[in-house]
Amino acid sequence: LKKLNRLKHNRIARAAGVQRILFDLGLYEGAINGDAGAGFQQVVAGARTQLGYPADEDVMQTYVKLLAEAAKQQSQVGLTFCNRSPAPLWVALGQVEGERRLSRGWWRIQANQCEKVIKDRLTQRYFYAHATSEKASSKGVWGGPHMFCTRDSVFEMDRDVECRNRGGEETGFLAIDTLERPGAVFSFGPQQSAANAPAPVAQ
Repeated sequence: LKKLNRLKHNRIARAAGVQRILFDLGLYEGAINGDAGAGFQQVVAGARTQLGYPADEDVMQTYVKLLAEAAKQQSQVGLTFCNRSPAPLWVALGQVEGERRLSRGWWRIQANQCEKVIKDRLTQRYFYAHATSEKASSKGVWGGPHMFCTRDSVFEMDRDVECRNRGGEETGFLAIDTLERPGAVFSFGPQQSAANAPAPVAQ
């Protein structure tokens, strides 16, 4: 009985793993629940067709290929912040989900370095950011008219619910237009420092 349970658990885990990879590749939009029923088999068959894999290929062979494909595409998805200023930056990220305005930070990014702040495929067109130069002499602040909650220490906050209750303060963020791409790179440079500039387009 234990062996059967272990085999069942392994099948569920493997199916969930395939679902997750297909989701990351934009080939699946359902629940990641390990259900390997007829619907799952159809999704796998569709993925094989789109990726040019043999239709009668073993599921494990498909799984291995999907892992390689996911690794290949990982560098092309998500949101990356790059610091093109002369000093280290402290950066916060903002997202709008329905009526909620969520923010989190801080990432410390050295001059001429980059940091991937979202690793999954982007599902929203606009993201928001605020950055402050670590060196007072640089006087660098990147912000805008979009208000989110921040605080001096590490945080993850909902502006409408937690800002004042958790010692936060309203902070202006600039908007970043990803053009609905699955991945984008945004660089902080002098041209982004104007508070009322239009939403810059990520690369």
